[in-house]
Amino acid sequence: MSFCRLLRRAFSTTTKSIRAISADLDGEQNLKRLVKKVKESSELYRFRTKTPIYEETVRRLANAKRFRAIEELLEDQKKYPDFSDEGFRCPTCFSLRCNHVYTILDCLYGNKRFSDAEKIWGQMVEKNIVPNIRSYNAKLLGLALEKRTKEGAQLVEELRNIGVKPDVFSFNALIKGFVNEGDLDEAKRWYGEIEKSSCSPDKWTLRRLFLLFVRRVMWSMLLSSARTFSKGTASWVWHCCRLWWMLPSDE
Repeated sequence: MSFCRLLRRAFSTTTKSIRAISADLDGEQNLKRLVKKVKESSELYRFRTKTPIYEETVRRLANAKRFRAIEELLEDQKKYPDFSDEGFRCPTCFSLRCNHVYTILDCLYGNKRFSDAEKIWGQMVEKNIVPNIRSYNAKLLGLALEKRTKEGAQLVEELRNIGVKPDVFSFNALIKGFVNEGDLDEAKRWYGEIEKSSCSPDKWTLRRLFLLFVRRVMWSMLLSSARTFSKGTASWVWHCCRLWWMLPSDE
């Protein structure tokens, strides 16, 4: 890029306030242009310090399933000095760039892009970013969505061994996973772990346990009523489907 172009861009960016840039990004509906504007605005250091703007952009892209665009933004951020190895070595994990990576992990794991999220996790390890409980919770949710909740339970035990304290979101991810896999005993066990810890169950914890209870009870009712009232195979299948449709979803 020529010096004149850099100079022109610097002047055009600095004369525009961060608030104006933020408003412009919020109003941008074309996601391709949104990514381009974020990349251009990131040349201004003051813009790069505004973590919520970046995080909101990542969420918008994730909701639209534009994961390649998220990766494009992450790659673009790597060229700045405050994204260097030195900037990553934040013992309390409050680095600006760490927050960006954690946001991306939330979006990828939460949208069933487990393999893509694992690639970002690998880059974190290479850059000496110390995962915090937020990033571990994202991974736990990802494992639950992949129906690999037993691996998530093992991860929680590993966290305890290295001194990382699970929170209610950690337990909720495991409960959600075991509920979706139909494992009542494990879901109840991890609810008991919440009570043993200093955490308190939230509405999501109780909702998932309630759904598991309802599903178990209604499944028993379904089999009982279907066998009682149905006279033929076709009628039995129809009756099962009709009752199962009544079950609430845990999405």
